[in-house]
Amino acid sequence: SQNSMFAAYASVCFADRVAGLWQGGSGLTKTFHRPITPGLQGQCSASDYATSGSQCCNGTFCTDCTWWPIYPRTCENKLVDCIAAYTNDNIACGTDWYMYEAMVAEGNDARMLSFSNTASVSGGHKDPKNKFSWIVGCLGIVDSCSSACEQSFLGCIASNGWEEFAR
Repeated sequence: SQNSMFAAYASVCFADRVAGLWQGGSGLTKTFHRPITPGLQGQCSASDYATSGSQCCNGTFCTDCTWWPIYPRTCENKLVDCIAAYTNDNIACGTDWYMYEAMVAEGNDARMLSFSNTASVSGGHKDPKNKFSWIVGCLGIVDSCSSACEQSFLGCIASNGWEEFAR
C-alpha cells in the first residue's frame, strides 16, 4: 500500500509524463474520516507522529491536513488510475473509494477494481490474484479481448470452473 501511495505522488506530480498508475491496496485518505491508515497519515503530521506515535491525534491532530497522500488535481494532464483492493482489506478499504471519487471529480479515468474473498482466495491487504493480468488489462497495455476471445474464455470457465483462475 505504501507503493500505491508513492505511485499516486509520482503520477500526480508528473502527470505530464505519466499515462496511468496502479494503486493496489490503498487510495486516498481523507482527514477526519475512516479508515485511518496505520501511520495515521492524513490525521497527524509526519513530525508529530514521529514524536508522539499513535497518541499524536490526542494532542496534535492535523487541522491543516485534508488528503493523504495527494489530491489528484492533474489539470489538463489526465491519468488512468487502476485502484484495486479486496473488500475485506481492513487497512485500505474505503481509501479506494475516496481516490476513485477524487479522480473522477478531477476528470481522470478512474477504474475501481473491488475483489471479494472466497474459500480459495483469502483477500485482505494484498494484491489480487493474477495481479499482472489485471494491471496490463486495466491500464490498456494489451488490446481488449475480442468477442470470440470472450466466448472462448467464458466456455473455458464454464467447463473448468472459475476457481481454476484464482490460483
